[in-house]
Amino acid sequence: DVKALFYNLLDHTIQTVPMHDKLVLLGGFNGRVSSDHCLWNGILSHLGIGKCNINGQLLLGLCAEYELVITNSLFCLPARQKTTWKHPRSKHWHILNYILTRSKDR
Repeated sequence: DVKALFYNLLDHTIQTVPMHDKLVLLGGFNGRVSSDHCLWNGILSHLGIGKCNINGQLLLGLCAEYELVITNSLFCLPARQKTTWKHPRSKHWHILNYILTRSKDR
């Protein structure tokens, strides 16, 4: 499975970065992570948007495992300025590209 391989490689890469080094991950993770800051406390803020999908759950799980924060959700911007992709049929805008960093470095 391509997703499993991707997350295994990403997992390995994160483990190779010493804890005292800054870690910043930028990527088109193709996942929607939602705005459920209560469930994902410390990973998302209340400024996130949308509903979660499977790829978003994988990303949130990775963030939880390595104490990463999704920095896109920290900024108070209009939804259109946060989103990166418009669904062709529904015409809804979503965030699919994310910037992650260690919680201690935010």
